[in-house]
Amino acid sequence: MSNHKEGRGGMAAISAPIEEIEKTLKQVKGYVIIANRNCPAQSTISGEGEAVKEACALIQKQGYDALLLAINVAFHTKMVAPISDTIFAMQNSVRVGQINFPIQSNVTGDFYPDDVPFNESFWALISKHAASPVRFMENLDSLYKKGARTFIELGPGSALTGFTQATLTSEPITAGSCMLRKGSQVTQFLRMMGLLASKGKKPNLERLFAHRITAHENRIIVPVNRVRSQSTSENREPTHAEPVDDWLPQLPNVSPEALEQYLTQRGDYLRDMMRNLV
Repeated sequence: MSNHKEGRGGMAAISAPIEEIEKTLKQVKGYVIIANRNCPAQSTISGEGEAVKEACALIQKQGYDALLLAINVAFHTKMVAPISDTIFAMQNSVRVGQINFPIQSNVTGDFYPDDVPFNESFWALISKHAASPVRFMENLDSLYKKGARTFIELGPGSALTGFTQATLTSEPITAGSCMLRKGSQVTQFLRMMGLLASKGKKPNLERLFAHRITAHENRIIVPVNRVRSQSTSENREPTHAEPVDDWLPQLPNVSPEALEQYLTQRGDYLRDMMRNLV
C-alpha cells in the first residue's frame, strides 16, 4: 500500500480530548484529519506531512502530548483512495470463507449488514477501510449496546485494551490482552484464561491441558518435583510421579477453584498467573 505516491504524508498520535483536536485541526492550513478515534482522550491524526507537523506543534502549545509516527503514508484519509480500488478488485481473486459470527466495520463503527459477505456490498465496504477514518469508539459503543461485556485483544500489544477501558467507563467490563510485546506469550495466554475464569466465564480447557498432564481413571498424574509436601513447605525430591485424586476430574468443566489449586502446584511459572488476576 505504501507504493501509492498519492498517499505520501504522515500520521501522529495525539493525547488530547477529541473536541480539542478537532478545534486545533481547523487552524491548520494543509489537509489533516482525525484518522483513528481511539478513545475520548487519544486519537491519531493523518494527512499531509507538513500539516501533521503543524497540528502537533499547536497541540503541544496547549499542553497536550503529540507524537509523530514513523509512517510516511496518510492512511485512513482520502489521500490513499486509490488503495480502495485495488482492494475492491481483489474480490475476483480472493475467496472469503463462511463467517459464523457477527463482525464489525471500522468504517461505519457498526456491524456489517446481514447480507454480507459473498456480494459486492461486502467488498465495497471493506475496500473503504484504508481510506476512511477508524471509528473504534463507535465500534465499542455498538458492541456494548448489543450486550458485550468481555473484550479480548488478540493482536500484539495492549493498546486496544487500554482504549476499551478508557472508553467504556460507565459500567463494569472485562478487558485484557494476551499477546504483550514482552514476556512469554504462553504465560500471557494462561493469564487470560485465568482472568476469564475469575470473572465467571467457562473457557474450554481441554486443549490447554492436552499436552501438560495425563488423565487416567479420573486422576491427574503430576510430577513429584512440582508437588509441595502437605506437611512442610520444602519440595520433595523428584523420585517418581504420583496420582492426585479429585483434581480436575473432568477437564472441560473444571471450576476456577480446582484450577487455582492445580496451578498452585505447578511452581512460579503458573502460580504467578493466578496471583496476578485482576
